[in-house]
Amino acid sequence: MAATRTVVTIGQRRGKLSAWLEKAALNLPNARDPITLNYDVGALPAMDSLETTRAYGTAIAAGLMRHKAIKHVLDTLFVAGTGDAQSLHFSIEAADVEDIRWETLCDPGGKFLALNGRCHIGRIAEQTSSREGSVRAFKPPLRIAAFLSGAGVQAVQEWQALSQAVAKAASLMPVQATVFLGEPALLEQARADVLAMGKPAIRVEPMPASAVELQATLGSLDAHIVHFFCHGSAGLGAQFLELATLADQAAGADTGSVKLSIEELATLPALAGVWIVVLNCCNGAQAGQQLYSMAYQLVSEGGVAAAIGMHEPVQVGEASTFCAALYPELFSALKDALLAPRGGLPVAVNLSQAMTLPRQALRNIYPDAMANGRWTLPVLYLQERPLEIVVPVPPPAPPDPGLRYIVNPEPEDEAFRPRGMRGHQLPPVAWPTTFTDDELQAISTKADITSGLLRSLPPDAPGELRDRVLATLDERPVVPASMRPDRFGNVGSTG
Repeated sequence: MAATRTVVTIGQRRGKLSAWLEKAALNLPNARDPITLNYDVGALPAMDSLETTRAYGTAIAAGLMRHKAIKHVLDTLFVAGTGDAQSLHFSIEAADVEDIRWETLCDPGGKFLALNGRCHIGRIAEQTSSREGSVRAFKPPLRIAAFLSGAGVQAVQEWQALSQAVAKAASLMPVQATVFLGEPALLEQARADVLAMGKPAIRVEPMPASAVELQATLGSLDAHIVHFFCHGSAGLGAQFLELATLADQAAGADTGSVKLSIEELATLPALAGVWIVVLNCCNGAQAGQQLYSMAYQLVSEGGVAAAIGMHEPVQVGEASTFCAALYPELFSALKDALLAPRGGLPVAVNLSQAMTLPRQALRNIYPDAMANGRWTLPVLYLQERPLEIVVPVPPPAPPDPGLRYIVNPEPEDEAFRPRGMRGHQLPPVAWPTTFTDDELQAISTKADITSGLLRSLPPDAPGELRDRVLATLDERPVVPASMRPDRFGNVGSTG
């Protein structure tokens, strides 16, 4: 079921933290008129107990509900059932707004929406790059690149969580994961694990020896999902991912020698085609800073469809627990879009729904996880438009030689061509000379659906996307030229 998507924008107006309703299922009055929230980052409670964590989420809700349109939407979300597929996304327009734990949002009964399954919560990063749109073409297999190595920490739990999720997914859909490791003993163990699995879906390699080599590796893999288990660091006004090589780990180095700045990663050409980046950064020799801001940059500046970061560095056990719960949910969210026959049409993927169970898993690790809000650490950033996946249509089957066909003639008079095709040569597509009533009904229905879809696309939708939609008319039942719409869904009255 497609999720009902609500977008609340948080920004600064006249120096005050403000909110307004950007998008909702209903057209509510004054939705985009900003109201000032009655709190800022420093005024919210410290999350050091269950009561203060609830107070934090309640304060956020109270501030948002000062806006009548937002209150109307939240009241609906508070009483929604778990099967209603609701998504609430906060569009972040000011840097200091990132520090607020929007994921703690509570209903009037003190229940956290992000944990109870009634509402999937994510964040939208303001786009500053035009590198890549939300529509991504998919050619099997689903490719994953994972880099697991932080100085002073062991990645064995992360390897086990990721490899088991990939092995399970490989039984349902085509998957190919390449995992890079920096611990010599783990590299040997992982290769033995892969042989024991008998799963060619996983390949294990040593960690690239430099940031330049790592960037080249990413460029060669053409990955859809990129995963990092490492350290985050900041210095000289820049933020870095820090990974340890085989030599670093063998020498017991305190820091990793591979330092990849987020700015370099965001501008990497190969990253523009990536769907999801996961920054599962842990505690260790170099404590990370503002890892969620790194995730924001990858979406805002890098053109990544989605990125997950942490509010603060997590413990190794927390990282592996999150990883083990995240990937089955991600694969489940992607599976229908990758496998269902959609005739070359884009399928929207609700990635925010993949965050509920991982947050619940973090909450369940130890008794105080609920109290201190550590389940709020994972932050999901998305582009404004949801990720849409297109599986290219295979070429149409050749005509059946047992049927009588005619070749569509090239009309000499422009007036007899469908609108949108005038001035262009019609392709030599073959159609039957006659149709049964059922065939004619199927053809008419297909033409109407295609025309409606083209008209529903935004005016700035890429021409390539419109052509892919039109290409479905060449699949059986093939739609004759006289019944075909143009790129914008208009059908000629003659033909």
